[in-house]
Amino acid sequence: MRKLLFAGLAATLAPASAHAAVTYSFQTFEPFAGGDLRFTYEAPAFVTDGWVDRSLLKDATSSIARIRFLSSCPNGGGSSPCDEVNVVTEGALSTSITYRYFADGAFAAAGSYNGSSSMPTTLNVAVTAGQGAVPEPGTWAMMILGFGVIGYAMRRKTVLRFV
Repeated sequence: MRKLLFAGLAATLAPASAHAAVTYSFQTFEPFAGGDLRFTYEAPAFVTDGWVDRSLLKDATSSIARIRFLSSCPNGGGSSPCDEVNVVTEGALSTSITYRYFADGAFAAAGSYNGSSSMPTTLNVAVTAGQGAVPEPGTWAMMILGFGVIGYAMRRKTVLRFV
């Protein structure tokens, strides 16, 4: 029983992994594409290359079909390293892609970033700690250990007998 208590104590004191969500809020004014483009995307961690469908975006303008975050700027943005947002918009007659460039590391650190092109563009990156859907291992260990202690206490209860 003592070994079980020590194991439970060790599991409880072990550091738990942090659950954090990263929120990206993007806004740019596009006068020739029918107005501004904006979206909010909440990722489980900082984004890497890859497309994000509109169903995962919040507050997105109706023309946005999907977006992509790139940390290598393969399509331009100058000779210096940069981060890039690609926004695919679908209009009534055509589909277009808007490229916006930001300082290198903008997708990997919280802050407010302005685009490096002439069009006014803003990217806000916020990191918030959230509660995980599944309890931490330490929480499970405490619960199981608690049930064990209660069961042990109930089993070992002595009954007073009067003669």
